[in-house]
Amino acid sequence: MRSTITTLARSRAVMVGLIATVVLAVAGTTLGYSALASTVTLTVDGETREVSAAGETVADVLAAEGVELGERDLVAPQRDEAVEDGSAITVQYAKPLTLEVDGEEQTHWVYATDIDSALSEIGRGFRDADLSLSRGGDLDRSGATLEVTTPKKVTLVIAGGKAKKRTLTVATVADALGALVRQQGWDDRLSAQRVFTDWSSIVGPEVARHSTVDGYEDAVLHVTTDSTAWATQLRLLAPRLVARLNEELGDGAVLRIEVRGPQAPSWKRGPRSVKGRGPRDTYG
Repeated sequence: MRSTITTLARSRAVMVGLIATVVLAVAGTTLGYSALASTVTLTVDGETREVSAAGETVADVLAAEGVELGERDLVAPQRDEAVEDGSAITVQYAKPLTLEVDGEEQTHWVYATDIDSALSEIGRGFRDADLSLSRGGDLDRSGATLEVTTPKKVTLVIAGGKAKKRTLTVATVADALGALVRQQGWDDRLSAQRVFTDWSSIVGPEVARHSTVDGYEDAVLHVTTDSTAWATQLRLLAPRLVARLNEELGDGAVLRIEVRGPQAPSWKRGPRSVKGRGPRDTYG
């Protein structure tokens, strides 16, 4: 009995010793890791965060944080430099910015994170130009394509008249003509002309066979049909026709369509006209 108790006591002592050894080992590992780990400030394209880094070099920290660098990307300090607690690492991604200036294309590599800063970086402000992207727009690692239309001095001779010089922000002759039309306020007159000449192609041959444009004034289109039935039909179609006309002629070119059916001939004209209600025939 005494032998059994002695054996148990010894076993318990051994167990306690083992547990103490394991606890000390774990504590030592934790303390060792804490001693190795460093708090590093990492800034990637202007976004800053603090990371716990166990690596020895800048490259180790970046790899641990999943930051992959391209051959044009910038990193400071150098990738092989050692890091310690309190170190700061800055990464700037290179981004392709493709400029299409008046149709000519050229690609630049920049480190800015917005369009305006990128243009300043390459020394191309384009202050008076039209840009396809907002100057304040973000520029991420994938880059961007920016279409630029610069102002140009154009000499215009209209119908043999005196030459006039204009500064137009356009890329082509067609664009220049369009800008001239807008500047001179000719839009309404051109729209009016097209309403008459292109009526069939705009509304379709079926509608055009039964209707005629009588007038166009103050964005109101006056149309006469060849029957009362078609007058009713055209009134129902009016909202759709207005939308279609504005697609072709420009937004706001036509605000309303006034439709009337065929008009009965007047019996009150000429030397043989007489007073009274006249014939009671019905037309349309």
